[in-house]
Amino acid sequence: MRKFNVFVFLLVMIVPLSCTKNSRNLVIEYMEKPVTLSPNVVNQVSVNSVLGNFYNSLIEYDPFMKIKPSLAYAWTNTDDTTWVFYLRKNVYFHDGARFTAEDVRYTIRKVMNNPHSEFRKLLDNINNVEIINDYQLKITTKINDPYLLVRLASIFIESRSTINDNSLNGTGPLLPEMIKPHEIVAVPFRKYFGKKIKCREVYIKFCNDYKELIEDYKNGKVDLIAETNYFIIDSFKDDNRINGVESILRYLAFNLRKYPFNNKNFRKALSFAIDRNRMARDIYKGLATPANQYALPFLSGYDFRKSNNLYNLDSARYYLKKAGIRTPYKLKITASSRRIDMINFFADQLSKINITVVPDTPRVAELFNKINKGDFDMFLLGSVPDIPDLSGVLTGLFYSHSVKKGKHNRTGYGNREVDSLLDLLNSNSVTAKKKEIEWKVQEMILDDMPIIPLVYEKNYYVVSDRIEYTPRSDNNVTVKEIKFK
Repeated sequence: MRKFNVFVFLLVMIVPLSCTKNSRNLVIEYMEKPVTLSPNVVNQVSVNSVLGNFYNSLIEYDPFMKIKPSLAYAWTNTDDTTWVFYLRKNVYFHDGARFTAEDVRYTIRKVMNNPHSEFRKLLDNINNVEIINDYQLKITTKINDPYLLVRLASIFIESRSTINDNSLNGTGPLLPEMIKPHEIVAVPFRKYFGKKIKCREVYIKFCNDYKELIEDYKNGKVDLIAETNYFIIDSFKDDNRINGVESILRYLAFNLRKYPFNNKNFRKALSFAIDRNRMARDIYKGLATPANQYALPFLSGYDFRKSNNLYNLDSARYYLKKAGIRTPYKLKITASSRRIDMINFFADQLSKINITVVPDTPRVAELFNKINKGDFDMFLLGSVPDIPDLSGVLTGLFYSHSVKKGKHNRTGYGNREVDSLLDLLNSNSVTAKKKEIEWKVQEMILDDMPIIPLVYEKNYYVVSDRIEYTPRSDNNVTVKEIKFK
């Protein structure tokens, strides 16, 4: 450990002096602490955003979710099920170990064999990983998989020599200097193969108190607030340094294993009873738009033909009567405590059809445990696309829970015809016919209504005058894309 500290000290000393005295340190603060620092376990925006500065994937996304090289500088698809990857040489992990094809195979096998990994299902189609030499790797799939590259973009490559999974021992541009419960202190990694970060130290902080965070930003102690959302946006309404991208589908999901949530007419009644336009106006203060489908507007497959007005109390009462549900009825909505105003909004909306809402707001770590165990009536979450395509969203949220593809299918939804069409979509390249199939599948799922699409939500970032930063479509904060003025 003493040698490591000396190394970090020397590294800090040799950082280029191009950074001015006031810009040598970069401070980024997140609205919440990630549930883990272990890579390839939990697929959440806050986790991926932090880890992406310490790890690399074989392939990565640019800010607009277009694939580009990373640890693999090139690749070929020799036949429908065979991919050969050509890996960069002279790449090192933070502990000094040299990166080779062995680390890629180790990572893929580790993820595939981890029953607790939310990324495991991304790799279900992989049949074999074969090392050709230290810097060439062959991956074969069970069936044709045109989305293999975008799936691999979500997998951070780990070193087979790593002892502690939470040590942030990757090949990324930041080298961890100190890891605390609510802060990571890092320095630029001298041996990083890509674009270097030109500053002395980077402080990645996790918010304990919103008021303190706001004060720190206004006093010049924070350079970038990541994932600022509607609940504190009023504090910055006079600040012209707010930027954001519409990239999250906020939705309400049903537990289809429980009565009456397994009744399609009951689900439709609740959907018609929610005024999404009012929600976007009153809760999000105009910083979101009503959602009428599962595709976000920037995705390939978004159906521009659909009506935006889904609110209709007469239809809600009709479907409630058709469902045969006696009112008054009481249901529970499970969500983060930060969303209590949204739960209160639903309570007001659903009271108009004689339904009472009970809030259930556990801590973040407990929230996902409850949802994954099926301990809920309805839950409120957001979805960020893994790939820039509607088929990826539909597969992740709705592929049958009895098959291993629907990695975010926590509702218990299953529809064999939907599964068959999604298999067809996921095994073919992009064609004009594909868009028609995507529209058809989405209409089928919207008719079943296992999930109520609510709004397309923006993640907002508050940026100080010292830096330049443009938010990414995947919501990850990538330090190497931040520029000092």
